[in-house]
Amino acid sequence: MKNLALFLFALIGLSLASGCVHRIPDATPADIPRLEQALVQSPGNPDLLTQLGMAQFKARRYEAAEGSLAMAIESGEATGAAYLYLGLARESQEKWGGARESYSSYLEAGRFGPLKEEIERRLYLIVRQELRAQAQDALARESELSTATPAPGTVAVFPFQVVTEDEDLLPLQVALADMMTTDLELSGGLRVLERTQIQTLLTEMALTEAGFTDPETGARAGRLLRAEHIVQGALLTLPNQNLQFATDVLNTARSESRGEATAENALEHLFDLEKESVFQILGILGVELTPSEREAITNNRAANLFAFLAFGQGLQALDRGDFAQAGDFFNRAVELDPGFTAALKGQAEAAALQEATGTGPDDVGGRSTGELSPPTLSGTDPGLSMAGSASSTSSILNATANEVVPTPVVSIVGLGSVSTGTTEQGQTRDPAQESKGQEGVTTPTTASILITIRRPGGGN
Repeated sequence: MKNLALFLFALIGLSLASGCVHRIPDATPADIPRLEQALVQSPGNPDLLTQLGMAQFKARRYEAAEGSLAMAIESGEATGAAYLYLGLARESQEKWGGARESYSSYLEAGRFGPLKEEIERRLYLIVRQELRAQAQDALARESELSTATPAPGTVAVFPFQVVTEDEDLLPLQVALADMMTTDLELSGGLRVLERTQIQTLLTEMALTEAGFTDPETGARAGRLLRAEHIVQGALLTLPNQNLQFATDVLNTARSESRGEATAENALEHLFDLEKESVFQILGILGVELTPSEREAITNNRAANLFAFLAFGQGLQALDRGDFAQAGDFFNRAVELDPGFTAALKGQAEAAALQEATGTGPDDVGGRSTGELSPPTLSGTDPGLSMAGSASSTSSILNATANEVVPTPVVSIVGLGSVSTGTTEQGQTRDPAQESKGQEGVTTPTTASILITIRRPGGGN
């Protein structure tokens, strides 16, 4: 028995030295009773808790799965599979903030590249769902939030009302708001709310375009967003292809204007017009710019108006949930201006949202095999994986002490030439090629060591 234990630990050390990765065995709802029994014998075992959580998730027992997986993570020894399935369980319960946190942790702890890429894309959808839930919660708590002190230095830029007879210019409503949001953030002196967060609230408020410049509506939305200031405004087309951009910086707590800015320029100088407005707004808010910040703001622009209008159309499509069309518009913007950073980001977001909306947590869980070890052999307990570290092997042996006969049997199954207790590379040859007088293709193979534990009654 002592020699067997030494052999087991030597084998584990050999596996670790050869670069094997500790992966959790897969589990199904049928495994729940055995996993629960194993945890009675080995309470707090993170691998068993992870397997139990996976099995509970697949049984659609999402709350129970969340509890098991959270305990596994609290141990400090959880693998990427625990974070992944905790995110899936939370998403299934529409706990968007918790799902986002778990998925973000999985991106750091997980090892399966394709699945990590899928989760990165899925996070776009999770964040949107979280923002919508936050907006609904804010409206439900409006009486409470109306008297709350806004976060200092926070600014929200509303979509701008576009007053024109040229419908081609209407996408400037959101495109200019997005550009100004980025510019104010580049100043480094403000905390600027994301455009998507603002638009989500305005959608939940069923706010029409007429409300974008209304001070009372702006103050109300600002308090719900807990923003100290709201930037509202309108873009007006004038004769001779000129534009006038009028903006107002509204203090939400006092429901009064902090200051107004007005700029005018030709349509072909749209970006210069926007920059002039930004610098005026920063002056109203008392933000002093460094030379590098001023340069960064000045350089934040598209190469041409057509790319910028296509970008605005993409944002509008995103806001109405048409992710395929949004992708087409962003693709067009990138074609017209390959270096347009905002359009490139929109392109990635639209593609991610389009893919994520076509799948659910169950679909993602079904593709998690890269985080799991191969399925266990028929008749074996999925909670009794011998892969991993010495500590996990010890706990597994302890958990099954009452089920194992005194002398376990170690079986060596070779897929090539092997020697007892070690693995060596062997070769297989292609008889079909050799029969034709050709040199057979040689394929290196590696021995596979399978440890089985004989149980009373003859089963494995």
